[in-house]
Amino acid sequence: MNRSLASYRHLVLAALLVCAGCKSFDKSVQPLITPEAPPPGYQRPIYMTGTKPIDGANPSTMNIDVWKVNSEPYPDSIALYIRVYDNDGKLITNLAPPYYKGEEDYHKIWSGLTEQIGDDGKPVEIGEFSVREFSDQDGIPYELALVLDYSGTMGTNIAGLEKAASAFVQLKRPQDRIAVVKFDKAPQVVTASTSSQSDLLAAFTGSGLKGYGGYTALYAAAKMGAEQLVSAPADHPRAVVLFTDGEDNASTINVSEVYKYCRQNNIPVFTVAFGAINKEVLTDIATYTGGRFYQTYTTDELQAAFEDIYRSLRNYYLMTYQPLDVAGRHVVRLTLNVPKSNAKLGASATYNTLTGKIAKGDIFDPGPIYFDYNQATIRSESATALEAIASVMKEQPRLRIEVRGHTDAKGTDEYNQKLSEARAQAVRDALIALGVPQERLRARGFGLSQPIATNETDEGRAMNRRTEFVVLAR
Repeated sequence: MNRSLASYRHLVLAALLVCAGCKSFDKSVQPLITPEAPPPGYQRPIYMTGTKPIDGANPSTMNIDVWKVNSEPYPDSIALYIRVYDNDGKLITNLAPPYYKGEEDYHKIWSGLTEQIGDDGKPVEIGEFSVREFSDQDGIPYELALVLDYSGTMGTNIAGLEKAASAFVQLKRPQDRIAVVKFDKAPQVVTASTSSQSDLLAAFTGSGLKGYGGYTALYAAAKMGAEQLVSAPADHPRAVVLFTDGEDNASTINVSEVYKYCRQNNIPVFTVAFGAINKEVLTDIATYTGGRFYQTYTTDELQAAFEDIYRSLRNYYLMTYQPLDVAGRHVVRLTLNVPKSNAKLGASATYNTLTGKIAKGDIFDPGPIYFDYNQATIRSESATALEAIASVMKEQPRLRIEVRGHTDAKGTDEYNQKLSEARAQAVRDALIALGVPQERLRARGFGLSQPIATNETDEGRAMNRRTEFVVLAR
């Protein structure tokens, strides 16, 4: 972008901010807001357009991906939501029960499942797993909420958004219910959860930004969308589809409250970005709630993304297994052996068992940190726990953590205070050596002042000798 064009754009945005308190923007200003061009080398992803049985699929055009991961039941189980599709966006069906029609054990199709800790860990084969195919034919009722950005920066692109939302609604199965929330400086429930397609389509009548056009209450809107789904029957899958072209500048809640509310109520959030915006917050919302992030650059692509979400929610393979019981970043890989073919398709995914702790004051638990007796020397068996914390810090560049050292009550107060400080500093130094910037880490020792168990037994004293990782900022 040259300097004159950039200056012109800044003037336009300044004018919009001045008008942000208005109910709508002047029509002469609206056409000036255009989406950013895709970055150099951008390749439009394959969006799902329908389904096709495996008997009619061409193995040479088939792809596989892990659409999302549910790590909430960890360490009891992990759930991978897998899509198999061709280059035309057709989801390939009939590869697992109850729709599998082959003669061989379906497990032979879904072979090669492994997990490892970190990118350099040793892959461990997962021998026992199950795969279940979900399809439109199941007739399962879905509870969904469309949460849509009607802030001023949308300009004339609001027509493309309403077209995409209408296409989403037109895919609705009779048993599904959808709520519509629109937001600018404050969110509003435009259509309460309903199965009436006509009532939903009435929310997108082409009135554009009339009645809207202010700032962006993204977090408050996301939470309001989730609130429309909490009273739904527990066996109905639920999801929020959150669209925005900007960042939050008006909510009275923070993003951590969105994470916690959605996780507590098992509501994944699928975030859809329009244009070149800051992706970090939207990616985090999707990742920490079990959803998926979509980046779009044109209104046509926006509609394709909305339809992709609906089709993928209803047509997928659910693979479940018991994971490695080790805190930190897990890398999963799987192989699909295409029936009646030599073709093999591979996919991978990651999840981090520590990413649920994201609010200020929360405590990460990567496992115990071991020290030599009465020393601040970290023992080698602590490596996995330290690498787990380092991986979270690298994935979340705004995260700041305080390392806290605690001791039992043996010895003097002064001795235990110095020992706890030295151990906390040793852990901080180890994390810095693993690549965590030093300015994002603080070390403090608390000696014997904060026991969590009795100091009268060996077991209690062992619990009191601990290292904690506390979130300072996110």
